[in-house]
Amino acid sequence: MSLQFRLLLAAFCLATLYSHAQTNTISMKGDTLMLGNGAQFYEGEEIILGAGSAPDRSFNHIFSSPGVFSSKHTPMSGEFNGKMARVKKFEKDGSYKKSYAFNILVLDMGNGKSFWCEVQGAFESGELIVPGLNDRKTADLKMATAKPDPPPSPEVKPTPDPKPPVSIADELTKLKKLLDSGAITKDEYASLKKKLISSQP
Repeated sequence: MSLQFRLLLAAFCLATLYSHAQTNTISMKGDTLMLGNGAQFYEGEEIILGAGSAPDRSFNHIFSSPGVFSSKHTPMSGEFNGKMARVKKFEKDGSYKKSYAFNILVLDMGNGKSFWCEVQGAFESGELIVPGLNDRKTADLKMATAKPDPPPSPEVKPTPDPKPPVSIADELTKLKKLLDSGAITKDEYASLKKKLISSQP
């Protein structure tokens, strides 16, 4: 392997690492939290929750606010898939890059409940939708939460037009031909003739 090729390969690897690091950075600018991929969040903003990324459709990156005496995170249930939430404030979590950096959106669900949203993971998994940046996740959410289309209704066939009224004379002629051909007896002919005449208005 030539030295030139090794240098080129090393430059490519460094550029890839730098690019990845840029998309995984979280920074604050004024009252706006920004991700390296261009997603921005501000306090009071209404945001769209995607579908939970856990197998049971609960959320891996959105969880109950940790209590004073407990740091246990209970995942947000799948009942919030596709719902709107409001960003109440930003919080710091020591697990982000082993430092206390703002990486949490505190979400108000409008029902008196607050949840913490680990913003980078939620964005990458589609649990948090940012129109224009991860819209594909929005399409997946619609498919995941949409009610299935109802089965097609059975084809309604038009009813055929009723037969034109039959004249008594035509029916009597048919009966007479059946009598003359021996297909019916005189008694049957008389009975059918009587029914036919009595059924007409």
